[in-house]
Amino acid sequence: VYSWGSGSYERGRETLSPRISPISSHISSQVQVVKSEAARLLTAPPEGAPRLHLFLAELMDSGGLGESLLSLASAARRGGLLLPAAPLLPARIRVWATLVELQGCGTALDSAELVPSRLSGVALWPWLRYRHRRSYSAVDLAAAEYAPLTDECLVFSAVVGDAPPADRLVALTAQASGEANAVVWVWEADLDDSGAPPLTNAPWAARTHWRQAVKLLPAYPRITPHISPYLPISPHISYGTRPRRVLGAPARLWPLLSLSRAHGASPYLPIS
Repeated sequence: VYSWGSGSYERGRETLSPRISPISSHISSQVQVVKSEAARLLTAPPEGAPRLHLFLAELMDSGGLGESLLSLASAARRGGLLLPAAPLLPARIRVWATLVELQGCGTALDSAELVPSRLSGVALWPWLRYRHRRSYSAVDLAAAEYAPLTDECLVFSAVVGDAPPADRLVALTAQASGEANAVVWVWEADLDDSGAPPLTNAPWAARTHWRQAVKLLPAYPRITPHISPYLPISPHISYGTRPRRVLGAPARLWPLLSLSRAHGASPYLPIS
């Protein structure tokens, strides 16, 4: 078992060792904990350390890919960190997205600062001018006020450990009229090939500690059933020497929004 860094959170490094300690104390003869920085682990195991029999990723968040899950796993597979037959958990991940008109979020803890809302009678909208999020945020859709403007669409499906999917345009199907002020997405992950139900943060599934992901659009294009929105997606993520400073996928997942009309495509609207 390999862990990152040397503390619970130190100088941008992440560690798994506090969580691993209870495991290793019970089966110390079977588990070896090797501390190393993630960027070094991606090329090869530390000198003298064995190759991994199992890759277990904790690198998931409300966006599914915000901590470079696909790129880190792919680099670990290519760099010789894993044995050829080593399984990766999760095994596959899928991301579903839709355009919405977001009127109000749930609570202050659930990103209520993203749109004008109230908490215990106190208006939160004045705080918006002090908060400029270029990345995505988390939202509890079950407690939010929003109207879906497009059908939910599978924007990509990836095998963890393979190269991330190529960039492409994804066409959405508009189903209602409204101001498209946000993109929301959820993910589902197959932990293995057993055929068991996937783990997901979808609002209709059993609740987990993950909420859903939302990215606000700085311009609010008007969506009608006669307009076909396109989302250019780029699931490939680069990583650096500081694992907590990587470029998170959803922050770059939809850098542009294009609206295609019958008479031609409109200019791209930047949303990142």
